[in-house]
Amino acid sequence: MNTPNSCSPARIRFTLADFGRMGERYGFRYDMPDTCDKRLSPEQICLLEGVIQEHALPSGPVLITSDVIARHRYSATSLSPPGFSLAVLLQGSAITRLENGNDIYIRPGAAMGALCHDNIPMTAIHPGGQRLRGLNLSLGAPETLADEQLSEALSRHMRTNRPHLRNWQVPASLAQNIDQLFESQWQGALGQLIREGISLQLLAHALAAFDDQGRNTTAVTARDRLLLKRVSDYLYQSPGEEHSLAALAKLACMSSTSLRNKFRAVHHMSVFEWLRERRLEVAREGLLDGWSVQQAAHYVGYRHATNFASAFRQK
Repeated sequence: MNTPNSCSPARIRFTLADFGRMGERYGFRYDMPDTCDKRLSPEQICLLEGVIQEHALPSGPVLITSDVIARHRYSATSLSPPGFSLAVLLQGSAITRLENGNDIYIRPGAAMGALCHDNIPMTAIHPGGQRLRGLNLSLGAPETLADEQLSEALSRHMRTNRPHLRNWQVPASLAQNIDQLFESQWQGALGQLIREGISLQLLAHALAAFDDQGRNTTAVTARDRLLLKRVSDYLYQSPGEEHSLAALAKLACMSSTSLRNKFRAVHHMSVFEWLRERRLEVAREGLLDGWSVQQAAHYVGYRHATNFASAFRQK
């Protein structure tokens, strides 16, 4: 796949082979867990269709905007991640999975920043059949930032041993500005200014989110992570059952308060927010397979289809 630039959009059709070649350049491995026809070669499998554009910004980061349809479920694993990366989704959803098995859901309107000073591999899983509209901002090292104060702030965070992932909700005003990146009238110098301004705003919000994380870090041991994974695995396998915090805390060998705090520290959302994301993910897959709304609602544990429909529309 040829590298897109700020003047010419990427071609419409991207094969699995295209992404394999891109992965070699950027340090990613792309896989399809549910490979369609085994007889098809990577050159024949259309993975995405749409527009992808890449912009090298004067301030230092690389910005990639995407407005595509994912034809198949696929995963992208960072083999040599950049020092700092940020993903924003305006439309669509994804799951970020760490090497230790922890999952973070990225929902529409959300951003996730990653500091990869410890070089821990991360995998992003994208469901098939959805429109993905958003951006990625990446930076190899803090010293490549043109602004010295921003460079020092980022370096300070990368020198700590804090958890290196943080997700946060993009302010509505900033989300509206991001929408402008997909408008064709912003070209040339004006387009460059728009991209630069939005990228610096995103970087500022990401640094603020890491600052907030540092002030509110809950100690989580390696044993805690194994026990929390027991809970998340159980919820993943049985999204339609009724679950109580007390029962889940017993499964994790923790008090309800410890489970609540430590689960949020690891997954950046509450236990039942995580369960809700899993339920809606399963329901979406069922609806794509032809289930009725009522079937999907009951399968994932909603007693009333109207409540499910409201939650599904909101997501």
